[in-house]
Amino acid sequence: MRLNDADELLFRQIHPSGLEAGCPCSSCFMPSKSDLGQLSVDRSSITTAEGAHQLYTCNGRASAAVYGLTVADFLACDIPCFEDPVLGHPSLPDNPAHALADFSNQCRTRQRVAAKELKHLAVSRGRLFDAS
Repeated sequence: MRLNDADELLFRQIHPSGLEAGCPCSSCFMPSKSDLGQLSVDRSSITTAEGAHQLYTCNGRASAAVYGLTVADFLACDIPCFEDPVLGHPSLPDNPAHALADFSNQCRTRQRVAAKELKHLAVSRGRLFDAS
């Protein structure tokens, strides 16, 4: 299902290597090539920034901080967002708050431009959870 609440905040985990002088790189806000155009986020209507961080790191994944973007922030960059709960996965804990921001309709250059804008918006909003 497509996410329609424009004000809903979506949490993005930032790997320690994605921070430069305490600020996330724009690459943290775009999918890697192996992500097939899908950026993983968690929904604030279902979890908190701290809860999303705890679930993300409970199986050994690293996150130094959580930043957030609204559904409207993504839509302004022509990136729709969709529910994608993780339930019953053999190697991941259940995560009913999981969602995807779908960059797949954009070329890689457009994805980079969108990631820069999304980074600016997320940094303006500030860190929502700091793991340190």
